[in-house]
Amino acid sequence: MKQFVTLSLLYTVVVVILTYEREAVLINAISRLKGLPHLNKVVVVWNSPHPPSEDLHWPDIGVNIHVSVYRVVEFMMCVFPS
Repeated sequence: MKQFVTLSLLYTVVVVILTYEREAVLINAISRLKGLPHLNKVVVVWNSPHPPSEDLHWPDIGVNIHVSVYRVVEFMMCVFPS
């Protein structure tokens, strides 16, 4: 049983999507991930001065969707620290 658990952890997929104010394209891209083998979670990096709209409906793809909201300046500091 231990070997099965170890192998299943090796074959997990985490999808990271960087987006900037293109909600329709983002939702379409996330929807296409439904049924992806070994998908563990989706991380959306919201790189925009405006937060996601309140009425944005995240699709149910069978895994958690984590949204990290950054302002452009904060994101650039994470990628290109001074």
